[in-house]
Amino acid sequence: SRHPNYFGEMLVWIGVYVFVAPALPLWQGFVALIGPLFIIFLLLRVSGVPMLEKAADKRWGSQKAYQEYKKRTRVIIPLPR
Repeated sequence: SRHPNYFGEMLVWIGVYVFVAPALPLWQGFVALIGPLFIIFLLLRVSGVPMLEKAADKRWGSQKAYQEYKKRTRVIIPLPR
C-alpha cells in the first residue's frame, strides 16, 4: 500500500462505528455512519491521497522506478495483485 497510514485511519473509524453502533437505536446508527463515511471520503477524494499522489508525482514522476512502483503497489488496501 502506498498510503498504509490512511488505510489504518479508515479502519480505526470503521472499528469505532462497529463497536458503538449496536448500542444505538437504528436511526442513530444510520446517522452515526456519516462520521466514518465522511472521513473515508476526505481521505480518498479531498485531502489525503490526492494531495500526496500529486506531490509524489511532481517529485518522482519522471523516474522509471517510481512509475514501476506505482504500477505494482495498490494505493490504499494492501492486498496482493
